[in-house]
Amino acid sequence: MHKQTNAANLVDSIILADDHPIFVAGLHKILKARNFANCYYEAYNGAEVLSLLKQHLSPLVILDYRMPVLDGFKTTEQIRLLYPQTKTICISVYVEERIVKQAFESGVDGYVAKEEGPDGVIEAIYAVMKGEKFLSARAQQTLMDLSFDDKAREYAFTGGNKIYTDRELQISIMLTKGKSIKRNCS
Repeated sequence: MHKQTNAANLVDSIILADDHPIFVAGLHKILKARNFANCYYEAYNGAEVLSLLKQHLSPLVILDYRMPVLDGFKTTEQIRLLYPQTKTICISVYVEERIVKQAFESGVDGYVAKEEGPDGVIEAIYAVMKGEKFLSARAQQTLMDLSFDDKAREYAFTGGNKIYTDRELQISIMLTKGKSIKRNCS
């Protein structure tokens, strides 16, 4: 949970995209109440996001993975090509390992499970606008539960109530592979 309650217009504008208008309206209301931006633009598919970016170059896009016309990942790939300075946060009900990995492969800066609510989104916004990658606690737990190989640790994530230090993750991976931990004593 992020302690700051008022962002004092952290960015000039934010594009909010989801194919469920009630979700977009709710997120808009939450972010506006906390003064994250001067302007908010709403889109209901990836093509609308790209059209809005052409008209209003926003520094931040928060989008769903599943949308009609152009899904969130294909939209993110286009944003990376056309507007590389724009940060993207994917917010989705899907937290399966392959989808989370696909999100970061497409270029998202942050990934938040919808079940985590507004605090997860707010934490992600602060992290990605500082130039960090963000993976919410629920998505992190999915990766931890499903994959104990080194490949799943390739991304340098921050935030999301990080449970383990990098060294603790290395030790856990080694132990799951049957290796022992040796200490060097002087």
